[in-house]
Amino acid sequence: MLCLAGFGLFIWVFQYLWNWLIPGIIGWRAITYWEALGLFILSKILFKGITWNNNGGGHWNKHWKAKWNAKWQGKWEAMTPEDRERFKLKMREKCGWQEPKSGPNEAND
Repeated sequence: MLCLAGFGLFIWVFQYLWNWLIPGIIGWRAITYWEALGLFILSKILFKGITWNNNGGGHWNKHWKAKWNAKWQGKWEAMTPEDRERFKLKMREKCGWQEPKSGPNEAND
């Protein structure tokens, strides 16, 4: 509940700043609370993309990301070189994944 109140306060501050700055600078009209909410959501989509976990932001996500990386690093280290090559080939076939080029002169091999 506190989080919801904080988010509501944030939108109100967003609205207040818009109405204080934009009409005087650009000459656009003042906005309502709901328009401020819409602008905030639109700006998040445009500038951050649509993500559900904020790209690993926050303590909780960092914890799980570290756990996930440790799990897969252990699996990768347990693979033989042949298993790694097979894995890389499957990734290239199924996902279009490629290893980065090692130098600028290798653009079109």
